[in-house]
Amino acid sequence: MTTDIKEVNGRWVCAGCGREWSALSGDNEIPKTCDCKKVPKKKFKAHCTMSVFLELDIEADSEDEAWRIARETDGGDWTEPDPMRGGWDIHELEVLDDKGVVIDFHFNEHQEEE
Repeated sequence: MTTDIKEVNGRWVCAGCGREWSALSGDNEIPKTCDCKKVPKKKFKAHCTMSVFLELDIEADSEDEAWRIARETDGGDWTEPDPMRGGWDIHELEVLDDKGVVIDFHFNEHQEEE
């Protein structure tokens, strides 16, 4: 009879997930299959954007010039005044098959209340 649980170096180990049972367990205490094999987990991949607030001190003759300078300034010249300010926006959740291929997706219709 095949089993998903094998004895490795004196310990009973699930070949699928790596869960271990005590070496002191008797043979009748070791299940034939691990819980990981009874109910397969669904796989998902979430997509989000991360907001980081940066600032740049600009000296300019007009607002238009300040906008131009801001657009043309390299990101490394901006500073992060408060690293705790910012957040995440989760946009969609992909449902994956067991090989990691997208089989369905769901857009976030409601944002978590803060």
